[in-house]
Amino acid sequence: TLKSNLRYRGASGLAGSVLNATGTNRIFTWPPGERLEFVEIDHFAFAGGGYGIANQTVGDYLSAADVHHCHFFTTLLDGIKANLIGCDIHHNTFGCMGDPAAGTCHITSTGNILLSQTNRNTIRNNQFSHATGDHSVKFDVGTTLRLHDNIFEANAPSASALIIKGIYNSFVEYNHFENNAGVEQIQFINDDSETIGCYVARVAGNWLNLIGAGNQ
Repeated sequence: TLKSNLRYRGASGLAGSVLNATGTNRIFTWPPGERLEFVEIDHFAFAGGGYGIANQTVGDYLSAADVHHCHFFTTLLDGIKANLIGCDIHHNTFGCMGDPAAGTCHITSTGNILLSQTNRNTIRNNQFSHATGDHSVKFDVGTTLRLHDNIFEANAPSASALIIKGIYNSFVEYNHFENNAGVEQIQFINDDSETIGCYVARVAGNWLNLIGAGNQ
């Protein structure tokens, strides 16, 4: 169980400190109904069959977190799963180690439409590969997402490599999409309640190699 206002640092090296989740357990988490904020997490490798960094209740948020230089194995159900607020996730690999598992996602951020929407997040300079779930990266219900200079390669999601759902304003720039399956590479849709749409979206400077099935 993590606590706020601390740095969590693993060992250096290619895989850093390898931590394993069993079943559907969470490697790094925090008490349900609480928030985790102002933490730095770096130089860990998250493996096993559960979750890497995840909340226990949908809507509980991870705020002002700096997650970098970590490896999230493709055996996980989800690398990072939380209501992300003001987080900087950068220079990590997702799905580049381990044997691909069914239903693997990389980042899933789900906000609460009434209380705390996911917002002010930056996802940059990461590599995302071998997702086999609904998506590789998904942000749902919120505002202000900046996603730039990432690599999405060799993912096989049932929907799309990148899903932006009910995010009021987003910036998707200078990313590399190559050989991804799915319905399309990037999907912009309204939230489930049809309350928040993707009203302002900037998509620029991305490279899309359309040799996979997700050719839109």
